[in-house]
Amino acid sequence: NGQVQNVPLGTHYFIFTVRDICNQETKDTVAFKVLDRIAPTMVCNSDFVVSLGGGGMARITNADVNKSSRDNCDNALKLEVRRLIPAECAPDGVAGYSPWDAFVDLTCCDVGKLATIELRGTDKYGNSNTCITRLQVDDKLAPTCTPPPNRTINCNDIPAGLDISSLAVLQRNFGLPTVEDNCAVTWE
Repeated sequence: NGQVQNVPLGTHYFIFTVRDICNQETKDTVAFKVLDRIAPTMVCNSDFVVSLGGGGMARITNADVNKSSRDNCDNALKLEVRRLIPAECAPDGVAGYSPWDAFVDLTCCDVGKLATIELRGTDKYGNSNTCITRLQVDDKLAPTCTPPPNRTINCNDIPAGLDISSLAVLQRNFGLPTVEDNCAVTWE
């Protein structure tokens, strides 16, 4: 049928031999290459939510994002991720992508938003493809609050007209609590 199938990638040769009725023979060789020009099939994991850790950060690796990406010739793909950094989280206030790397970091600025993560796979022949996932970023760590130390005050030492409903007055007279959180914290 004139078809050659299952030839491995690389350079190969057809050798043509022509023989006449007198048994005279001529040979000629023609080289041909089998190339991989098909991009990998990228499949992103889209079923996860990320929670920030104690440092106010979560690291997402290429393995976290990759669900079942594959290549037609070799499944040893080079996997890299990058993220879309929204303007409100970018140092210069301009939205853009992070560089391609083995991981991306999410921070407190991403809490309550969908983070866009892109996964790129490149095969050993330079063919590449991408997929995108969006994941919810949560902060599930509660802040800690340590009250000021106990203080004993004699009745005579209580300022006249002390307004115990005023937070500012109480703070001035009894001190401030120590409040810590992995992200920004407000207290009242």
